[in-house]
Amino acid sequence: MEPELFSEVLSSLPMEVAITDEGGRILWANEAFSLLTGYGRTSSSMLIRQFLLMFAEDRPEVFVKGADGQLSLRILTRWSFHDGKKVVWSFERLVADPKGVLSSRDSLTGLLGREWFFREAGSLLAGARFEGTSFVLMVIDLDGFKRINDLYGPEVGDEVLRIVARRITGHLRAEDMVSRTGSDEFAVLLRDVADPAGIARRVLASIRERMVVGGHALSLSASIGAGVFPRDGLSLEELVAAADAALLTAKAHRDTVWFCTPEVRRRIMHRWDMERQVLDQVREGRIHLFYQPIVRVTSGMLAGVEALSRLRGEDGALVLPEEFVPILEEGKVIHLLGRKVLALAVLQGELWKARGLFVSVNISPQEFLHPEFVDVVREVLDASGFPPELLMLEVTESSLVGDVDRTVQVLSALRDEGIRVAVDDFGTGYSSFASLKRMPVDVIKLDRRFLHGVEESERDRAILEGMTHMAHGLGLEVVVEGVEREAQLEILRESGCDYVQGFLLGHPMRDVAISHLVG
Repeated sequence: MEPELFSEVLSSLPMEVAITDEGGRILWANEAFSLLTGYGRTSSSMLIRQFLLMFAEDRPEVFVKGADGQLSLRILTRWSFHDGKKVVWSFERLVADPKGVLSSRDSLTGLLGREWFFREAGSLLAGARFEGTSFVLMVIDLDGFKRINDLYGPEVGDEVLRIVARRITGHLRAEDMVSRTGSDEFAVLLRDVADPAGIARRVLASIRERMVVGGHALSLSASIGAGVFPRDGLSLEELVAAADAALLTAKAHRDTVWFCTPEVRRRIMHRWDMERQVLDQVREGRIHLFYQPIVRVTSGMLAGVEALSRLRGEDGALVLPEEFVPILEEGKVIHLLGRKVLALAVLQGELWKARGLFVSVNISPQEFLHPEFVDVVREVLDASGFPPELLMLEVTESSLVGDVDRTVQVLSALRDEGIRVAVDDFGTGYSSFASLKRMPVDVIKLDRRFLHGVEESERDRAILEGMTHMAHGLGLEVVVEGVEREAQLEILRESGCDYVQGFLLGHPMRDVAISHLVG
């Protein structure tokens, strides 16, 4: 084909086309390409060259902002001339957006959808690398929204979120972006802003202002974590991790903004390293279970055991759950450990079931609220053959105070399987006997703090006895933890509690030692 005719054909195509050499230097571009990219008008050829070379992979989807400022989703295609020295590039417009990205808006607040927001952030980050510009990613988490939603209902909660969205948007410029990224979480992208901390403080102040919704005067606060490109990360993943880490620090103080610092980054690296070590041990089955005896008060006989997980540190020392469980919870992977612990515990329990010993396993709030939690428990029991009536699951009070309907549904499903549920550390947090009336649970475990002073104070003994009697009145059994002295045990016998647990009865021990006790 003659060069003139070839050029005429390319110019007439209903898509943006450019020809470059091997190094990405533009040799020719049609009018549509120039209009879209600004080549020969407002954009430097070097910048466009770097952009093309960055997307040299096979047919990536990219966001392109045209001269009219409108964003469109395109497929970038490249193919080489037969001589291998020239490359043809074209942008193919996606008339239908297969992933619904461009039309994705949060239906409640009208803000950008999460997927759209982060895809656009990724595109902006790629451009910022070559332009030498910076931007700030802020993640905003509302403090106390869950309490408002639970107390006043979802209609009030939804209106609060709409008000917060308007207040955040009111402090941003037209070129900034904001998205609702979670139930009570927002993300903001600030481009080339001189005082991001000032904007963050104004956002916090506006959220803090009193609002009246449904006749209720409400107060709310927020915590903000921020990461700066390129200082805190060169990829979107790194920047999100930096902002999330800063948010954790901000939430520890509440109602404040925290930027990622070298110390915060050091903690990120430590957490990632610890998470990797823990997950490696979980996946490889290198979890050590210890079992603490639970004794029936009336007979003094071993009635069951509580399974307690341990990991082995790089120095060979045992690592306790309080060191690694929070890391797995932050990484949203605690369910991996939970399933492994449950499987190991019931497998060991199979060896003791002839003696009627029950096995108690701790369940984290994240596990309990996981949509597949009940199915996982069923699968583990089916695989092991362990009797469900000998399994007791310990849930924390915080697991029971969120979505009450969902909580009752999960508890009822477990009860239908014949599994008992215990509320761990009852009386130290949110739960009360009134709240237990709706909850199909079987046991409460009283924290060791209820034993403080019972040997000297009649008042403390009366509290302990009163809680035991109220639990029995609701058809619940009572386990008292932290028993360390004979005098405490004698008082518990008189109080009428059902089971005791503590160093007096036995420290956490390996399965061999429990088998020896069982005989």
